Amino acid sequence: MYRIIIADDEPMECRALEQLIARGTDRCRVIQSVYNGEALVEAVRANRPDIVIVDIQMPGLTGLDAIAILREEYRELKIIVNTAYSEFDYIKQAMKYQVVNYVLKPVKREELYGTLKIICDELDDERRVAEKNLRFGQMEGEHFMDSLLLEEPDIQSFALLQAERQTQYAAGICLYVKSCAGEERKQIQWLIGHLEERLGAEACLLTKYHRNGMYCLILVSAFAEDFTGGFSEMLREMAGHLPDDAEEIQIGVSTWKDAPEEFAQAVLECRAVLQGKREPGLWFCSGQRSAGADETEKIFAVVNNTYEKRGWVEAVAVFLREMQSGRERLSFPVFKIGGIVCLMKLILRENHKNAGWCGDRQMQWAKWVEARNREELCAGASALPELFGEEAAREGNNYVRMAKEYMEKQYMEDVSLDMVADHVGITSFYMSRLLRRETGANFTEMLTDIRMQKALELLWKNECSIREVSERTGYVSLSYFYKVFKKYFGVTAGEILVLLE
Repeated sequence: MYRIIIADDEPMECRALEQLIARGTDRCRVIQSVYNGEALVEAVRANRPDIVIVDIQMPGLTGLDAIAILREEYRELKIIVNTAYSEFDYIKQAMKYQVVNYVLKPVKREELYGTLKIICDELDDERRVAEKNLRFGQMEGEHFMDSLLLEEPDIQSFALLQAERQTQYAAGICLYVKSCAGEERKQIQWLIGHLEERLGAEACLLTKYHRNGMYCLILVSAFAEDFTGGFSEMLREMAGHLPDDAEEIQIGVSTWKDAPEEFAQAVLECRAVLQGKREPGLWFCSGQRSAGADETEKIFAVVNNTYEKRGWVEAVAVFLREMQSGRERLSFPVFKIGGIVCLMKLILRENHKNAGWCGDRQMQWAKWVEARNREELCAGASALPELFGEEAAREGNNYVRMAKEYMEKQYMEDVSLDMVADHVGITSFYMSRLLRRETGANFTEMLTDIRMQKALELLWKNECSIREVSERTGYVSLSYFYKVFKKYFGVTAGEILVLLE
Protein backbone atom coordinates (compact mmCIF):
# COMPACT_ATOMS: atom_id res chain seq x y z
CA MET A 1 0.00 0.00 0.00
CA TYR A 2 1.37 3.41 -1.01
CA ARG A 3 1.58 6.19 1.58
CA ILE A 4 0.27 9.75 1.15
CA ILE A 5 0.90 13.03 2.94
CA ILE A 6 -1.58 15.91 2.48
CA ALA A 7 -0.55 19.56 2.84
CA ASP A 8 -3.28 22.23 3.01
CA ASP A 9 -3.75 25.23 5.30
CA GLU A 10 -7.48 24.37 5.61
CA PRO A 11 -7.95 21.46 8.08
CA MET A 12 -11.45 20.81 6.67
CA GLU A 13 -9.94 20.34 3.19
CA CYS A 14 -7.46 17.83 4.63
CA ARG A 15 -10.27 15.86 6.33
CA ALA A 16 -12.29 15.76 3.13
CA LEU A 17 -9.35 14.38 1.13
CA GLU A 18 -8.59 11.83 3.83
CA GLN A 19 -12.16 10.49 3.70
CA LEU A 20 -12.28 10.41 -0.09
CA ILE A 21 -9.04 8.40 -0.26
CA ALA A 22 -10.07 6.00 2.53
CA ARG A 23 -13.42 5.26 0.83
CA GLY A 24 -12.27 5.13 -2.78
CA THR A 25 -9.04 3.10 -2.94
CA ASP A 26 -7.34 0.26 -1.11
CA ARG A 27 -3.98 0.82 -2.84
CA CYS A 28 -2.92 3.83 -0.77
CA ARG A 29 -3.58 5.49 2.59
CA VAL A 30 -3.02 8.87 4.17
CA ILE A 31 -0.37 8.72 6.87
CA GLN A 32 -0.32 12.42 7.83
CA SER A 33 -1.83 15.83 7.08
CA VAL A 34 0.09 19.10 7.60
CA TYR A 35 -0.91 22.75 7.25
CA ASN A 36 2.08 24.62 5.80
CA GLY A 37 5.11 24.19 3.55
CA GLU A 38 7.70 23.88 6.34
CA ALA A 39 5.71 21.08 7.99
CA LEU A 40 5.36 19.32 4.64
CA VAL A 41 9.12 19.26 4.01
CA GLU A 42 9.77 17.96 7.54
CA ALA A 43 7.06 15.30 7.24
CA VAL A 44 8.40 14.00 3.91
CA ARG A 45 11.94 13.85 5.25
CA ALA A 46 10.77 11.95 8.31
CA ASN A 47 8.33 9.52 6.68
CA ARG A 48 9.43 9.21 3.01
CA PRO A 49 5.92 8.88 1.52
CA ASP A 50 5.24 7.74 -2.03
CA ILE A 51 2.74 10.54 -2.84
CA VAL A 52 2.09 14.08 -1.63
CA ILE A 53 -1.01 16.21 -2.31
CA VAL A 54 -0.07 19.89 -1.99
CA ASP A 55 -2.00 23.13 -1.89
CA ILE A 56 -0.17 25.99 -3.64
CA GLN A 57 -1.13 28.89 -1.35
CA MET A 58 -0.12 28.24 2.25
CA PRO A 59 1.31 30.63 4.87
CA GLY A 60 5.07 30.84 5.28
CA LEU A 61 6.71 28.48 2.83
CA THR A 62 4.30 28.19 -0.11
CA GLY A 63 3.31 24.94 -1.74
CA LEU A 64 5.39 25.71 -4.83
CA ASP A 65 8.46 26.50 -2.70
CA ALA A 66 8.01 23.28 -0.76
CA ILE A 67 7.64 21.34 -4.02
CA ALA A 68 10.91 22.85 -5.31
CA ILE A 69 12.76 21.67 -2.19
CA LEU A 70 11.23 18.20 -2.27
CA ARG A 71 11.85 17.68 -5.95
CA GLU A 72 15.54 18.44 -5.45
CA GLU A 73 15.82 15.87 -2.66
CA TYR A 74 13.37 13.19 -3.81
CA ARG A 75 13.28 12.76 -7.56
CA GLU A 76 10.92 9.76 -7.45
CA LEU A 77 8.28 11.40 -5.23
CA LYS A 78 4.85 11.63 -6.89
CA ILE A 79 3.32 15.10 -6.43
CA ILE A 80 -0.32 16.16 -6.96
CA VAL A 81 -1.15 19.86 -6.83
CA ASN A 82 -4.55 20.62 -5.30
CA THR A 83 -5.61 24.29 -5.42
CA ALA A 84 -8.42 26.73 -6.11
CA TYR A 85 -6.21 28.75 -8.46
CA SER A 86 -6.48 27.91 -12.15
CA GLU A 87 -4.21 30.63 -13.58
CA PHE A 88 -1.80 29.42 -16.23
CA ASP A 89 1.24 30.82 -14.38
CA TYR A 90 0.54 28.56 -11.42
CA ILE A 91 0.10 25.56 -13.67
CA LYS A 92 3.31 26.37 -15.54
CA GLN A 93 5.33 26.68 -12.33
CA ALA A 94 3.91 23.45 -10.94
CA MET A 95 4.63 21.50 -14.13
CA LYS A 96 8.24 22.72 -14.03
CA TYR A 97 8.67 20.52 -10.98
CA GLN A 98 7.26 17.48 -12.75
CA VAL A 99 4.03 17.19 -10.78
CA VAL A 100 1.85 14.29 -11.81
CA ASN A 101 -1.41 16.23 -12.03
CA TYR A 102 -3.04 19.56 -11.25
CA VAL A 103 -6.39 19.07 -9.48
CA LEU A 104 -8.67 22.06 -8.91
CA LYS A 105 -10.80 22.60 -5.81
CA PRO A 106 -13.38 21.50 -5.04
CA VAL A 107 -11.93 18.07 -5.85
CA LYS A 108 -14.03 15.82 -8.04
CA ARG A 109 -14.13 12.29 -6.76
CA GLU A 110 -13.63 10.64 -10.19
CA GLU A 111 -10.71 12.93 -11.04
CA LEU A 112 -8.94 12.20 -7.75
CA TYR A 113 -9.46 8.44 -8.04
CA GLY A 114 -8.30 8.44 -11.65
CA THR A 115 -5.16 10.37 -10.77
CA LEU A 116 -4.34 8.04 -7.86
CA LYS A 117 -4.87 4.97 -10.07
CA ILE A 118 -2.43 6.30 -12.65
CA ILE A 119 0.14 7.03 -9.93
CA CYS A 120 -0.30 3.64 -8.26
CA ASP A 121 0.13 1.88 -11.61
CA GLU A 122 3.36 3.83 -12.20
CA LEU A 123 4.61 2.99 -8.72
CA ASP A 124 3.81 -0.70 -9.31
CA ASP A 125 5.87 -0.66 -12.50
CA GLU A 126 8.74 1.20 -10.82
CA ARG A 127 8.74 -1.23 -7.92
CA ARG A 128 8.91 -4.23 -10.25
CA VAL A 129 11.82 -2.69 -12.15
CA ALA A 130 13.60 -1.77 -8.91
CA GLU A 131 13.17 -5.29 -7.51
CA LYS A 132 14.42 -6.78 -10.76
CA ASN A 133 17.42 -4.46 -10.80
CA LEU A 134 18.14 -5.21 -7.15
CA ARG A 135 18.09 -8.95 -7.79
CA PHE A 136 20.19 -8.46 -10.90
CA GLY A 137 22.70 -6.29 -9.04
CA GLN A 138 22.91 -8.77 -6.16
CA MET A 139 23.36 -11.64 -8.59
CA GLU A 140 26.15 -9.88 -10.50
CA GLY A 141 27.78 -8.87 -7.23
CA GLU A 142 27.69 -12.49 -6.03
CA HIS A 143 29.08 -13.71 -9.36
CA PHE A 144 31.91 -11.21 -9.19
CA MET A 145 32.79 -12.11 -5.59
CA ASP A 146 32.75 -15.82 -6.46
CA SER A 147 35.10 -15.16 -9.36
CA LEU A 148 37.51 -13.28 -7.06
CA LEU A 149 37.66 -16.20 -4.65
CA LEU A 150 38.55 -18.41 -7.62
CA GLU A 151 41.16 -15.81 -8.66
CA GLU A 152 39.51 -15.48 -12.07
CA PRO A 153 37.90 -12.00 -12.00
CA ASP A 154 34.72 -11.97 -14.07
CA ILE A 155 35.07 -8.60 -15.77
CA GLN A 156 31.71 -8.95 -17.50
CA SER A 157 29.90 -9.30 -14.15
CA PHE A 158 31.78 -6.24 -12.88
CA ALA A 159 30.73 -4.23 -15.95
CA LEU A 160 27.08 -5.29 -15.50
CA LEU A 161 27.26 -4.38 -11.81
CA GLN A 162 28.45 -0.88 -12.70
CA ALA A 163 25.76 -0.51 -15.35
CA GLU A 164 23.01 -1.56 -12.92
CA ARG A 165 24.23 0.89 -10.28
CA GLN A 166 24.87 3.57 -12.91
CA THR A 167 28.26 4.25 -11.35
CA GLN A 168 31.85 3.83 -12.40
CA TYR A 169 34.11 2.48 -9.70
CA ALA A 170 37.67 3.79 -9.73
CA ALA A 171 39.33 1.72 -7.00
CA GLY A 172 38.66 -0.91 -4.40
CA ILE A 173 39.91 -2.49 -1.20
CA CYS A 174 39.05 -5.80 0.45
CA LEU A 175 38.50 -6.68 4.11
CA TYR A 176 38.52 -10.15 5.62
CA VAL A 177 36.58 -10.22 8.89
CA LYS A 178 36.83 -13.13 11.33
CA SER A 179 35.69 -13.73 14.88
CA CYS A 180 37.93 -15.10 17.61
CA ALA A 181 34.93 -16.25 19.65
CA GLY A 182 31.45 -17.69 19.26
CA GLU A 183 28.46 -16.02 17.61
CA GLU A 184 30.82 -15.09 14.79
CA ARG A 185 28.12 -14.31 12.26
CA LYS A 186 26.34 -11.98 14.67
CA GLN A 187 29.54 -10.08 15.38
CA ILE A 188 30.56 -9.88 11.76
CA GLN A 189 27.11 -8.76 10.64
CA TRP A 190 27.21 -5.93 13.17
CA LEU A 191 30.43 -4.66 11.65
CA ILE A 192 29.13 -5.00 8.09
CA GLY A 193 25.97 -3.06 8.93
CA HIS A 194 27.97 -0.31 10.60
CA LEU A 195 30.35 -0.20 7.64
CA GLU A 196 27.47 0.19 5.18
CA GLU A 197 26.16 3.17 7.14
CA ARG A 198 29.57 4.85 7.19
CA LEU A 199 30.37 4.33 3.51
CA GLY A 200 27.36 6.22 2.19
CA ALA A 201 26.63 6.76 -1.48
CA GLU A 202 30.24 7.13 -2.59
CA ALA A 203 31.01 3.44 -2.26
CA CYS A 204 29.51 0.03 -2.98
CA LEU A 205 29.94 -2.88 -0.55
CA LEU A 206 29.96 -6.48 -1.83
CA THR A 207 30.19 -9.30 0.71
CA LYS A 208 30.82 -13.03 0.61
CA TYR A 209 30.83 -15.37 3.59
CA HIS A 210 33.42 -18.08 3.02
CA ARG A 211 35.31 -20.43 5.34
CA ASN A 212 34.29 -18.88 8.65
CA GLY A 213 34.97 -15.33 7.58
CA MET A 214 33.39 -12.51 5.62
CA TYR A 215 35.07 -10.94 2.59
CA CYS A 216 34.01 -7.33 2.11
CA LEU A 217 34.94 -5.70 -1.18
CA ILE A 218 34.54 -1.93 -1.05
CA LEU A 219 34.29 -0.27 -4.46
CA VAL A 220 34.81 3.47 -4.54
CA SER A 221 33.03 5.70 -7.05
CA ALA A 222 35.17 7.53 -9.58
CA PHE A 223 33.45 10.69 -8.36
CA ALA A 224 34.39 10.24 -4.70
CA GLU A 225 36.71 12.93 -3.40
CA ASP A 226 39.77 11.59 -1.55
CA PHE A 227 37.84 8.62 -0.17
CA THR A 228 40.95 6.47 0.19
CA GLY A 229 42.75 9.07 2.28
CA GLY A 230 40.45 8.78 5.29
CA PHE A 231 39.42 5.14 4.95
CA SER A 232 42.16 3.71 7.19
CA GLU A 233 41.32 6.20 9.91
CA MET A 234 37.63 5.34 9.64
CA LEU A 235 38.39 1.63 10.04
CA ARG A 236 40.61 2.25 13.05
CA GLU A 237 37.90 4.35 14.64
CA MET A 238 35.29 1.65 14.02
CA ALA A 239 37.54 -1.13 15.32
CA GLY A 240 38.17 0.89 18.47
CA HIS A 241 34.47 1.29 19.26
CA LEU A 242 33.07 -2.20 18.77
CA PRO A 243 30.20 -3.16 21.09
CA ASP A 244 30.81 -5.70 23.85
CA ASP A 245 29.46 -8.62 21.82
CA ALA A 246 31.68 -7.77 18.83
CA GLU A 247 34.99 -7.08 20.51
CA GLU A 248 36.57 -10.39 19.41
CA ILE A 249 36.71 -9.47 15.72
CA GLN A 250 39.83 -9.70 13.54
CA ILE A 251 40.00 -7.51 10.44
CA GLY A 252 42.56 -7.93 7.66
CA VAL A 253 42.78 -5.11 5.10
CA SER A 254 44.33 -5.36 1.63
CA THR A 255 46.15 -2.64 -0.25
CA TRP A 256 44.14 -0.38 -2.55
CA LYS A 257 43.65 -1.70 -6.08
CA ASP A 258 43.03 0.39 -9.18
CA ALA A 259 41.42 -2.17 -11.51
CA PRO A 260 38.89 -5.02 -11.13
CA GLU A 261 41.49 -7.51 -12.37
CA GLU A 262 43.53 -6.73 -9.24
CA PHE A 263 40.70 -7.34 -6.76
CA ALA A 264 41.45 -11.08 -6.64
CA GLN A 265 44.86 -10.18 -5.25
CA ALA A 266 43.14 -7.98 -2.68
CA VAL A 267 41.12 -11.02 -1.51
CA LEU A 268 44.33 -12.97 -0.96
CA GLU A 269 46.08 -10.09 0.79
CA CYS A 270 43.38 -9.40 3.36
CA ARG A 271 43.20 -13.10 4.27
CA ALA A 272 46.97 -13.58 4.36
CA VAL A 273 47.53 -10.65 6.71
CA LEU A 274 45.57 -12.51 9.43
CA GLN A 275 47.62 -15.71 9.18
CA GLY A 276 49.09 -16.62 12.54
CA LYS A 277 47.08 -13.94 14.36
CA ARG A 278 45.31 -15.10 17.52
CA GLU A 279 44.17 -11.90 19.19
CA PRO A 280 41.45 -9.52 17.95
CA GLY A 281 42.57 -6.44 16.10
CA LEU A 282 43.00 -4.61 12.81
CA TRP A 283 45.88 -5.38 10.42
CA PHE A 284 46.82 -3.77 7.10
CA CYS A 285 48.69 -5.47 4.26
CA SER A 286 51.85 -3.53 3.38
CA GLY A 287 51.97 -4.64 -0.25
CA GLN A 288 55.77 -4.69 -0.02
CA ARG A 289 58.00 -7.65 -0.79
CA SER A 290 59.70 -9.18 2.23
CA ALA A 291 63.01 -7.66 3.23
CA GLY A 292 64.53 -11.13 2.82
CA ALA A 293 64.01 -10.98 -0.93
CA ASP A 294 67.02 -8.75 -1.50
CA GLU A 295 69.21 -11.03 0.62
CA THR A 296 67.88 -14.05 -1.27
CA GLU A 297 68.86 -12.49 -4.60
CA LYS A 298 72.41 -12.00 -3.30
CA ILE A 299 72.61 -15.68 -2.37
CA PHE A 300 71.47 -16.91 -5.77
CA ALA A 301 73.64 -14.39 -7.59
CA VAL A 302 76.51 -16.66 -6.50
CA VAL A 303 74.81 -19.52 -8.32
CA ASN A 304 74.52 -17.47 -11.50
CA ASN A 305 78.15 -16.39 -11.33
CA THR A 306 79.22 -20.01 -10.89
CA TYR A 307 77.23 -20.97 -13.97
CA GLU A 308 78.97 -18.30 -16.03
CA LYS A 309 82.45 -19.42 -14.94
CA ARG A 310 82.18 -23.18 -14.38
CA GLY A 311 79.03 -24.41 -16.12
CA TRP A 312 75.85 -26.22 -15.24
CA VAL A 313 77.12 -29.01 -12.97
CA GLU A 314 79.10 -26.68 -10.71
CA ALA A 315 76.24 -24.18 -10.59
CA VAL A 316 73.80 -26.88 -9.51
CA ALA A 317 76.22 -27.99 -6.80
CA VAL A 318 76.32 -24.43 -5.43
CA PHE A 319 72.54 -24.23 -5.71
CA LEU A 320 72.16 -27.38 -3.61
CA ARG A 321 74.65 -26.15 -1.06
CA GLU A 322 72.83 -22.86 -0.64
CA MET A 323 69.50 -24.62 -0.16
CA GLN A 324 70.92 -27.14 2.29
CA SER A 325 72.70 -24.48 4.31
CA GLY A 326 69.35 -23.50 5.84
CA ARG A 327 69.26 -19.72 5.84
CA GLU A 328 67.09 -19.50 8.93
CA ARG A 329 67.23 -15.72 9.05
CA LEU A 330 65.34 -15.57 5.75
CA SER A 331 61.65 -16.24 5.19
CA PHE A 332 61.40 -19.77 3.82
CA PRO A 333 58.63 -18.95 1.27
CA VAL A 334 60.72 -16.06 -0.10
CA PHE A 335 63.84 -18.23 -0.15
CA LYS A 336 61.93 -20.98 -1.93
CA ILE A 337 60.43 -18.80 -4.67
CA GLY A 338 63.74 -17.02 -5.19
CA GLY A 339 65.47 -20.38 -5.58
CA ILE A 340 62.92 -21.59 -8.12
CA VAL A 341 63.31 -18.37 -10.14
CA CYS A 342 67.08 -18.86 -10.10
CA LEU A 343 66.82 -22.50 -11.17
CA MET A 344 64.37 -21.78 -13.99
CA LYS A 345 66.75 -19.14 -15.36
CA LEU A 346 69.63 -21.61 -15.32
CA ILE A 347 67.60 -24.27 -17.09
CA LEU A 348 66.48 -21.92 -19.84
CA ARG A 349 70.04 -20.72 -20.34
CA GLU A 350 71.31 -24.29 -20.50
CA ASN A 351 68.54 -25.19 -22.92
CA HIS A 352 69.76 -22.37 -25.12
CA LYS A 353 73.15 -24.09 -25.40
CA ASN A 354 72.04 -27.61 -26.34
CA ALA A 355 69.25 -29.52 -28.03
CA GLY A 356 67.77 -31.06 -24.90
CA TRP A 357 64.79 -29.55 -23.18
CA CYS A 358 64.11 -29.74 -19.47
CA GLY A 359 60.97 -28.02 -18.40
CA ASP A 360 57.80 -28.67 -16.42
CA ARG A 361 57.60 -32.32 -17.50
CA GLN A 362 60.80 -33.21 -15.63
CA MET A 363 60.97 -30.51 -13.00
CA GLN A 364 57.37 -30.63 -11.73
CA TRP A 365 57.54 -27.14 -10.29
CA ALA A 366 54.31 -27.59 -8.37
CA LYS A 367 56.11 -29.97 -5.98
CA TRP A 368 58.83 -27.40 -5.41
CA VAL A 369 56.33 -24.62 -4.72
CA GLU A 370 54.38 -26.84 -2.33
CA ALA A 371 57.49 -27.72 -0.28
CA ARG A 372 56.83 -26.90 3.38
CA ASN A 373 60.45 -26.81 4.59
CA ARG A 374 64.04 -26.87 3.36
CA GLU A 375 64.28 -30.66 3.62
CA GLU A 376 61.40 -31.13 1.19
CA LEU A 377 62.88 -28.48 -1.10
CA CYS A 378 66.28 -30.21 -1.17
CA ALA A 379 64.75 -33.65 -1.75
CA GLY A 380 63.56 -32.60 -5.19
CA ALA A 381 66.95 -31.22 -6.13
CA SER A 382 68.98 -34.41 -5.90
CA ALA A 383 68.60 -35.20 -9.61
CA LEU A 384 69.52 -31.71 -10.82
CA PRO A 385 73.13 -32.48 -11.84
CA GLU A 386 71.89 -35.22 -14.19
CA LEU A 387 69.20 -33.22 -15.95
CA PHE A 388 71.57 -32.36 -18.76
CA GLY A 389 73.49 -35.59 -19.23
CA GLU A 390 75.34 -36.94 -22.24
CA GLU A 391 72.16 -37.25 -24.31
CA ALA A 392 71.24 -33.62 -23.77
CA ALA A 393 74.80 -32.33 -24.05
CA ARG A 394 75.34 -33.57 -27.61
CA GLU A 395 75.34 -31.10 -30.45
CA GLY A 396 71.77 -30.04 -31.06
CA ASN A 397 69.87 -29.67 -34.30
CA ASN A 398 70.40 -26.18 -35.73
CA TYR A 399 66.72 -25.75 -36.59
CA VAL A 400 65.75 -26.53 -33.00
CA ARG A 401 68.34 -24.11 -31.69
CA MET A 402 67.02 -21.33 -33.95
CA ALA A 403 63.45 -22.12 -32.93
CA LYS A 404 64.30 -21.88 -29.21
CA GLU A 405 66.14 -18.60 -29.68
CA TYR A 406 63.16 -17.14 -31.54
CA MET A 407 60.65 -18.30 -28.91
CA GLU A 408 62.76 -16.86 -26.08
CA LYS A 409 62.76 -13.48 -27.83
CA GLN A 410 59.11 -13.43 -28.96
CA TYR A 411 57.34 -15.16 -26.04
CA MET A 412 55.48 -11.94 -25.12
CA GLU A 413 53.81 -11.86 -28.55
CA ASP A 414 51.05 -14.07 -29.96
CA VAL A 415 53.68 -16.45 -31.31
CA SER A 416 52.60 -19.62 -33.14
CA LEU A 417 54.21 -22.77 -34.49
CA ASP A 418 53.75 -21.43 -38.03
CA MET A 419 55.64 -18.25 -37.12
CA VAL A 420 58.51 -20.24 -35.62
CA ALA A 421 58.68 -22.58 -38.61
CA ASP A 422 58.61 -19.66 -41.02
CA HIS A 423 61.46 -18.01 -39.08
CA VAL A 424 63.74 -21.04 -39.32
CA GLY A 425 62.73 -21.79 -42.94
CA ILE A 426 60.93 -25.14 -42.71
CA THR A 427 57.31 -26.29 -42.70
CA SER A 428 55.32 -26.25 -39.47
CA PHE A 429 54.71 -30.01 -39.80
CA TYR A 430 58.44 -30.73 -39.95
CA MET A 431 59.11 -28.20 -37.18
CA SER A 432 56.64 -29.95 -34.87
CA ARG A 433 58.16 -33.39 -35.51
CA LEU A 434 61.66 -32.03 -35.09
CA LEU A 435 60.90 -30.42 -31.74
CA ARG A 436 59.35 -33.60 -30.40
CA ARG A 437 62.17 -35.81 -31.66
CA GLU A 438 65.05 -33.62 -30.51
CA THR A 439 63.67 -32.25 -27.23
CA GLY A 440 60.87 -34.53 -26.10
CA ALA A 441 58.55 -31.52 -25.82
CA ASN A 442 56.08 -29.98 -28.24
CA PHE A 443 55.87 -26.32 -29.24
CA THR A 444 53.16 -25.41 -26.71
CA GLU A 445 55.01 -27.04 -23.82
CA MET A 446 58.25 -25.24 -24.65
CA LEU A 447 56.53 -21.87 -25.03
CA THR A 448 54.68 -22.39 -21.73
CA ASP A 449 57.97 -23.18 -19.96
CA ILE A 450 59.47 -19.93 -21.23
CA ARG A 451 56.41 -17.83 -20.38
CA MET A 452 55.98 -19.30 -16.92
CA GLN A 453 59.64 -18.65 -16.05
CA LYS A 454 59.23 -15.04 -17.12
CA ALA A 455 55.92 -14.73 -15.24
CA LEU A 456 57.42 -16.04 -12.01
CA GLU A 457 60.38 -13.70 -12.37
CA LEU A 458 58.06 -10.70 -12.84
CA LEU A 459 56.04 -11.68 -9.77
CA TRP A 460 59.28 -12.11 -7.83
CA LYS A 461 60.35 -8.58 -8.72
CA ASN A 462 56.88 -7.34 -7.65
CA GLU A 463 57.01 -4.37 -10.01
CA CYS A 464 53.70 -4.86 -11.84
CA SER A 465 50.18 -6.17 -11.34
CA ILE A 466 49.09 -9.69 -12.23
CA ARG A 467 47.28 -8.33 -15.27
CA GLU A 468 50.49 -6.68 -16.44
CA VAL A 469 52.37 -9.94 -15.87
CA SER A 470 49.77 -11.70 -18.01
CA GLU A 471 50.14 -9.18 -20.83
CA ARG A 472 53.95 -9.13 -20.67
CA THR A 473 54.12 -12.91 -20.99
CA GLY A 474 51.88 -13.14 -24.06
CA TYR A 475 48.50 -13.95 -22.48
CA VAL A 476 45.72 -11.70 -23.76
CA SER A 477 43.15 -13.39 -21.50
CA LEU A 478 43.84 -12.84 -17.82
CA SER A 479 41.59 -15.74 -16.81
CA TYR A 480 43.53 -18.09 -19.13
CA PHE A 481 46.80 -16.89 -17.62
CA TYR A 482 45.45 -17.71 -14.16
CA LYS A 483 44.53 -21.24 -15.25
CA VAL A 484 47.88 -21.95 -16.93
CA PHE A 485 49.85 -20.57 -13.99
CA LYS A 486 47.84 -22.60 -11.44
CA LYS A 487 48.28 -25.81 -13.43
CA TYR A 488 51.99 -25.20 -13.92
CA PHE A 489 52.99 -24.20 -10.37
CA GLY A 490 50.19 -25.71 -8.29
CA VAL A 491 49.32 -22.32 -6.78
CA THR A 492 47.82 -19.16 -8.23
CA ALA A 493 49.77 -16.06 -9.20
CA GLY A 494 48.10 -14.21 -6.35
CA GLU A 495 49.23 -16.83 -3.84
CA ILE A 496 52.81 -16.41 -5.04
CA LEU A 497 52.60 -12.70 -4.22
CA VAL A 498 51.21 -13.53 -0.80
CA LEU A 499 54.12 -15.92 -0.18
CA LEU A 500 56.48 -13.06 -0.93
CA GLU A 501 54.89 -10.75 1.66
